[in-house]
Amino acid sequence: MMKLQIEKILHEKKISKTIFAQMMGIKKQNVNLLLETRKIDKIQEIANILRVDINDLLFEKKLETIIPTITINGFVEVDSEIYRIKSREQYVSLMDKIDGIVHIPSCTKGENLRDTIQSFYSKSVKENQNGAIMMRYGIDEIFTLSYDAKSKRFALTLCKDDGITEHTTYDLEHYDYIEKIDTSAKQTLVDDIMDFIEYVYE
Repeated sequence: MMKLQIEKILHEKKISKTIFAQMMGIKKQNVNLLLETRKIDKIQEIANILRVDINDLLFEKKLETIIPTITINGFVEVDSEIYRIKSREQYVSLMDKIDGIVHIPSCTKGENLRDTIQSFYSKSVKENQNGAIMMRYGIDEIFTLSYDAKSKRFALTLCKDDGITEHTTYDLEHYDYIEKIDTSAKQTLVDDIMDFIEYVYE
């Protein structure tokens, strides 16, 4: 069954799933149920709330250009030792062996990424000090997550392999308010950061 283009529109309008759920008057965990709804009145309601044409929800816009797949295959000699490279993962592993290069830690999607973000979030909130982390999601996908203690705001900037950057912010006071009215929303900020990273890079 074809899904509605809700996630794509939320991304384009920089609206988190948490905010969208509030706009719809539902819990965040129920947002995914809307993706497969076929009730025309509900689809029209979503279109009205997001201020888009109903066709934007029903049909995916085709990309005018397609970015070609990158092929990696070769040998590299480092200090008289030869390494064969056939994948992005092997390339990143080799980069970690070379001195004199700025090393950006690599992360994988799922729990590895969530744990990294959760750790930074907890430390930032607990110590209430400015800080930032930079992570490599793939070969050319690099993101930074920073925290400004004065404004109590997290800022997320993602750079894609085509050179385009995406940027969004998360106001900690807004999420503190959500927790007061919904105790199950304790990890909402981390969830929203994860959602945005995975959407941009998938």
